Amino acid sequence: MPVETFVVGALESALHAGEIVEAVHVPARSASAHWGYAKSCRKTGEFAHAIGAVLIDPAAASARIVIGAIDTTPIVITDAAELFGGRIAADYKQRFDVRVADALLAKAGIDDAAQRHIHVSVLKRAVQEAAA
Repeated sequence: MPVETFVVGALESALHAGEIVEAVHVPARSASAHWGYAKSCRKTGEFAHAIGAVLIDPAAASARIVIGAIDTTPIVITDAAELFGGRIAADYKQRFDVRVADALLAKAGIDDAAQRHIHVSVLKRAVQEAAA
């Protein structure tokens, strides 16, 4: 029976002793789906200080966003329309709202404004990569 396993932190999963991942299912995406990934680290090979990953499908008006390399479980946003002015369309790159992203990170408990700025900048780069 398939079991979903979630990342709970850096190098940490919800797997218990004796459990093993048997398969990974990645659903097929439509031709209109775009994705982008960006990270920030000081030196090559170093653990990232901020990670942003986006999967955006303007034709389906959907987006999934992950913000990682934070002091807690990665933030997964399955309904990301708010980050794009309330709707996801072909102009999503121009509609990405850094203020909404900053507020989302603050709500998640990231108090340091400089850290939030780094995460928002990396997320913006991931969105721009998806639109490229």
